[in-house]
Amino acid sequence: MMKSARKLKTLHLSYCDWLTDETLSTTLTLCKEIECLAVSSFRITDQSLFSIAKLHSLMKLSLSSTEVTDGGIMELLTGCTKLASLNVDDCPSVSIATLYSVYDLIRQGSLNKQLVIRFGGHLVKMNSLKDREEISYYYPGSIFTAKLK
Repeated sequence: MMKSARKLKTLHLSYCDWLTDETLSTTLTLCKEIECLAVSSFRITDQSLFSIAKLHSLMKLSLSSTEVTDGGIMELLTGCTKLASLNVDDCPSVSIATLYSVYDLIRQGSLNKQLVIRFGGHLVKMNSLKDREEISYYYPGSIFTAKLK
């Protein structure tokens, strides 16, 4: 079974009652080739992002409804440079600052320029933004809007 886990490409652990930072970290030590991971749970924090950042093949990640922060997302992105899709919907501690930082990293060539982020119910195609000023927002609740031309 452990040998099979090492070849696992997709793992969905959303809304599992038993999922915590510790159980996720233990699980990911066995599954190093994951390309698609979904871990939506209010029990997941930045601590899990250190384990996820070691998944260098990761291309799609859903962290919706977790307790991750802007700082944790930036740590994650230093290891997951191939990431093409990131879902941080309903993450109360992820702000517009993450989008600005991701925009800058893409322009520096440090991240996949095709990265799409789901934030505040909207898909933001980062390579469609011509400059930082195109990122605009408002927060009636937690709604986010990006101006895309």
